[in-house]
Amino acid sequence: MQVETAQREKLKIPIMLSGASGSGKTTSALLLAFGIVKKMFPDLEEDELWLKIGVIDTEKKRSNFLIDREFDGVKIGHFNMVNITSEDKFSVDNYEKAFRLLLEVGCEVIIIDSISHNWEGPGGMLETVESYGGRFSDWNKVKPLDDRFRNLIMNDKVFVISTARVKQDYVMELNEKGKTAPRKVGLKIIQKDNLEYELAISFRVDQGSVSYAMKDNTGIFSTPKRLTVEDGEKIFDWSETGIDVAKLEKERLAKEEEERQIMIKEIQELSNTDDIKEIIIRAESKLKNQLINFNYKNTKKLYKQIKGEF
Repeated sequence: MQVETAQREKLKIPIMLSGASGSGKTTSALLLAFGIVKKMFPDLEEDELWLKIGVIDTEKKRSNFLIDREFDGVKIGHFNMVNITSEDKFSVDNYEKAFRLLLEVGCEVIIIDSISHNWEGPGGMLETVESYGGRFSDWNKVKPLDDRFRNLIMNDKVFVISTARVKQDYVMELNEKGKTAPRKVGLKIIQKDNLEYELAISFRVDQGSVSYAMKDNTGIFSTPKRLTVEDGEKIFDWSETGIDVAKLEKERLAKEEEERQIMIKEIQELSNTDDIKEIIIRAESKLKNQLINFNYKNTKKLYKQIKGEF
């Protein structure tokens, strides 16, 4: 733990679209995804761009119904898809497996359509809790699964767009007769409470595909609108503002590896005396590793120790 100067970093933005069945969540997700990859790979043909998009489909391949249809002047192309069925079970394991398969074929935007099946479908969280007994304390047993699923939709290696179904929410309160009765208080996603507020952008999609930004860290979406390819491009542009942490880390590791190789070479050249040989042998014995396999930190420590002998 240390104090550091805050910097704006490049990042992959996790997005959620929630709404009733037929509201246009999948279409909106595909248009956003196409805008992102279009800006990410400006030299690729459209067919190639669509293959940079992957869909984890839990809706009986309904995303396929959109292929070749045109929305706002954009024809939906042939994207990569992994289908999870109720027979497969909507477990975290299967969502993770589908995610890995899409990463392996080079997808840069992954749409999880939808995450609600992981909550209330066969093999989902509610069924898993019930298998432990269904007690309140049994939720502690599934917390590791909940954490894994959350990490999946918050993945920072690619853009992830999740869709979720919604249902009417109620609270129990006393009515005018002094009796406890349910009262409608709006809609809630079919997933863990308040999950949508943990993402960078969370849209509620109403009938007609009109989206309302319930949370927007980007500041792009101030008014309700139908989401378009251009909105995906704006999201990508916003995500690219700042320093590239992954690139800086890669450069740092490359520099350390170059220094490590130089230090190892110098240590080997100095190992022609018994004293230096003994220092190297003790270090290898302590770390249970050969000198050539020492990491940067241990190599530098040994190098300073040996150079101090001269």
